[in-house]
Amino acid sequence: MPKAPNTEVGRRIFLLRRLNAVEEALRAIRTRLGSEWKELSSSDRTLLNEILGNVWTETGGETWDSIHFSRLSAADLYRIIDIARSIHSGEITELEGTETTVRILTGTV
Repeated sequence: MPKAPNTEVGRRIFLLRRLNAVEEALRAIRTRLGSEWKELSSSDRTLLNEILGNVWTETGGETWDSIHFSRLSAADLYRIIDIARSIHSGEITELEGTETTVRILTGTV
């Protein structure tokens, strides 16, 4: 089996850390929302997963760790999903959407 270059190993570690952090956040959100979580479509869940991944990448550990995902309201969740839709449709840039999402998650909106 050929050895992977160090950059490839680093990239894989980064992606695994992001995946784990986002999964943990989604677990907290799911628990908080209870039955409301089931009302989200699979595309809404995918959009949420993507934008949370962007937030994790942009914020770094300290900011991410300070976010209380278990306190996220359903209204805020839907706002974040709408932002993710706006990114996908090209209405706003990924950076604008991510920054707005960070402000929602940190309570600075």
